[in-house]
Amino acid sequence: MEKNQTFEKGRKRHYKKIGRKIGLVVVVMQMVSVILAMVICVCIFDSLIMKMLEDRCVDGTNMLAYELERGVSIEDQNQLLDELKSRMGCEFTIFHGNERAYTTIQQNGKRAVGTKLSEDIAAIVLEKGEPYTGNASIMGVSHLCSYRPTKDENGKTDGLIFAGISTSEAYAQLNRTVLASIAAGIVMVIISIIFMSLFIRRRVSRPLSKLTELAHTMEQGKLGLKDSQELNTYIRSNDEIGLLAEIFEHTICRLKGYIGEISTVLESISDGNLTISTAQDYAGDFTSIKTSLDGILNRLNSTMSQIVDSSEHVSSGSRQMSAGAQALSHGAME
Repeated sequence: MEKNQTFEKGRKRHYKKIGRKIGLVVVVMQMVSVILAMVICVCIFDSLIMKMLEDRCVDGTNMLAYELERGVSIEDQNQLLDELKSRMGCEFTIFHGNERAYTTIQQNGKRAVGTKLSEDIAAIVLEKGEPYTGNASIMGVSHLCSYRPTKDENGKTDGLIFAGISTSEAYAQLNRTVLASIAAGIVMVIISIIFMSLFIRRRVSRPLSKLTELAHTMEQGKLGLKDSQELNTYIRSNDEIGLLAEIFEHTICRLKGYIGEISTVLESISDGNLTISTAQDYAGDFTSIKTSLDGILNRLNSTMSQIVDSSEHVSSGSRQMSAGAQALSHGAME
């Protein structure tokens, strides 16, 4: 009795719904997976966006070289650079030697015309005549650049052209991409949480609650025999919970049959009817009940047979004694 009370107290104290536990685990796993996916996506986006911006700078210098080859007049070159900037989103510069002759880069609100090219870039592009693509500092601002040398009629390098994007703008694009990805990830997590909550509540929490209520009813010894009530879970699913519900229903049906037959047999015995017998097939450990009932009925029938035989012997003896007494009385009268 004390063990049962302790069990009841412990069960009430530690009882938590498994649906909430599963939902919490699913939410945590989704958050972890989204965070990992975001970290991977940010790394991929960083490399992809930088590569795309480098390609845009190279395309900018190619486009500028193409336009210059078409023979744009000197008066139209600043206009050309402005049009290319609005079209491609890059800063453009035309160098004569290592000096900026035409540019879209602003310094103190004016075009940075007449400023010099850095010595490192000049050594690569002007002296070696090689193009350069990479990071460079322009007017104290870090840029992702593409430099391409220009040649005169004799094939000598006489200047270069430039197309570049500020790294702050590049990272701003990356941040916008990351924020959009984070927003999409949060929306997906929320949708997944709502969907999983509804699914777990419908497929796990509610069926388990019904099974728990049914188990409590069985624990209290209520199987619906007195009021002819049918205990049913109404759970029909093709998973373990559905199988467990069917097992509960079959167990209740079997217990009702066993208890009903045992009650009928005992009532018949109490009414003096010993001709009744068990008819159901008892499974497992319940076979001992069938064996005990059949043994009781057999022993009672045997005892009653012995009583009947003994009563017949007593009746026969009493008749003989009565005849003897009559003979003795007749002899005494004579």
